[in-house]
Amino acid sequence: MTRFDTWDSYFTDSPRDPRVPEDQRVLRNLIGARTVGELTAEEKRITVFRVIQIEHGEVTIPGGFDFAHHCAIHAHIFGDVYEWAGQPRTVDMSKTHRLWPAAGIAAQAAITYGAISAENFLRGLDHATFVARLAEHWGEVNVLHSFREGNTRSQRVFFALLCAQAGYRLDGAYLEARYDDFLRARESAMLTADSTALAGFLAGAVQRA
Repeated sequence: MTRFDTWDSYFTDSPRDPRVPEDQRVLRNLIGARTVGELTAEEKRITVFRVIQIEHGEVTIPGGFDFAHHCAIHAHIFGDVYEWAGQPRTVDMSKTHRLWPAAGIAAQAAITYGAISAENFLRGLDHATFVARLAEHWGEVNVLHSFREGNTRSQRVFFALLCAQAGYRLDGAYLEARYDDFLRARESAMLTADSTALAGFLAGAVQRA
């Protein structure tokens, strides 16, 4: 089994080939993709199918809406693509700012997902309260950004299942049609620790089941 313990270890050109730009490096994968374009296309094809399986109830991922549950969801979606599917990242990353340090993911995950449990998994809430609390927890989970790749897709499934058990439905088509708006709202929650914009988006994406 490959050891994923450095940034380069996630890529096929490990140690790094200095002639290859960072954005053209290919993540180690199980499908034999040798270019970024090939990997992107095949990853999308496979993972969309896996997401649909879960969202349509064809596959059940049991769990208690804790970190292990999220990891199991990630493993199902990406298990045919990456050897490390379902495993927390071991390297530090940044997007628009530094994400949660890899060494602290496990400890913080217990707090972040434990907060969802402490609120009875958001059951019994009216719509406005539900989307406000959903946004808060989604923002906190996104700050962790626990996986090397596939955080958004696994978050979508995790929170869709959380919605379903609380009597609500996360409309995937609504989210897809307004994907850039969703990303901006989620990023706002991550950068400002204020989930108001994300709650505003989710108000349209979440309906009573």
